[in-house]
Amino acid sequence: MARPVEYDKQVVLDKATELFWKNGFEATSVSELVVATGLNKRTMYNLYDDKQGLFDACLNNYLQKYLMGQINVLKNNDGIVGINKFFSVFEFHKDFIGCLFANTVIEKNVVHESSMQIIQHFFNEMKDTMIINLEQAREDGDFSGDASAVTLTLLCLAQGLSVSGKMNSSSSDCKLIVETALSLIK
Repeated sequence: MARPVEYDKQVVLDKATELFWKNGFEATSVSELVVATGLNKRTMYNLYDDKQGLFDACLNNYLQKYLMGQINVLKNNDGIVGINKFFSVFEFHKDFIGCLFANTVIEKNVVHESSMQIIQHFFNEMKDTMIINLEQAREDGDFSGDASAVTLTLLCLAQGLSVSGKMNSSSSDCKLIVETALSLIK
């Protein structure tokens, strides 16, 4: 009797997430996913239904491993401190691959609506959390602007950093962009 193949589901998700992150949804083939994860096609389809199901699982994996930390930085640091810490993680370098969520938004027309819903939910939570930080900054006397408008602008800049860094590896350029973005908070 054949022994069932053993696999670590988290390792599978991490490897598939990395592949989607680097190549995008459309450019990642099922064959590449099989090689990267070590799963055979049958097991992959049994676990995730199809490539799209695996991709959605990878988006949720990426959300938990990388992006919830950004939300927690804002939640755990009041006002301006949270906003500054949120932006402190951005850094351009030669191997920069951006943000899986921003990369996926660029591929919006080739992914299922379920993927976009995962991303939209995250951005809504990020927006709501950042507004709370800016309202706290207003109470602290560190901010006097429109919390909603500045939040939308900062989030747009954060998404832009995720794309721009794929073409620009200058850490000094990234620092300049972040400093300029943070100057909106007055």
